[in-house]
Amino acid sequence: MPDFTAGIEAGVSGLRLALCPDLHYGELDAAVAEAMEAAVKTLAGLGARIETVAFPLRDELQSARKAISQAEFLALHRERLAAQPEGYGADLRERLREAAATTLSDYVRACRDRERVRRAMDTLLVEVDALLLRRLALRGPAHRHRYLANQREGTSRSARWAAPCVVRST
Repeated sequence: MPDFTAGIEAGVSGLRLALCPDLHYGELDAAVAEAMEAAVKTLAGLGARIETVAFPLRDELQSARKAISQAEFLALHRERLAAQPEGYGADLRERLREAAATTLSDYVRACRDRERVRRAMDTLLVEVDALLLRRLALRGPAHRHRYLANQREGTSRSARWAAPCVVRST
């Protein structure tokens, strides 16, 4: 495991940091977007070079993530679900039913796409020192719930709070 803190005393001056809008999923609350902008301005003020880059495999990334996570989620729970279905809430049983629709062909295709996405990300991280990404931290309550983003209400299986995320090349 690389030591990601090595050289931290050197600061960010001269680093090539990239924003990648192609990797932003979901609506970001205005207050969080402002905080992200402020963080980017601070990094630029400390001497980092901020760039915007593209990631053309966005759709493949999302479809591969969904197929793989659903198949593995079902594999993890299949035996217990069969033995004790009452041990699962209705919302989780619904997610497991959705996961059961993932075929072996979907999973194999997703694993191949994951490798294409990984290689594309490796190529991107040769060009920049780090990606500055927002990420969605998820919390899974026992029911669907409402959230507020930019004064518009939405519903989701899990509340979404955004936080910045950095992906570094090794």
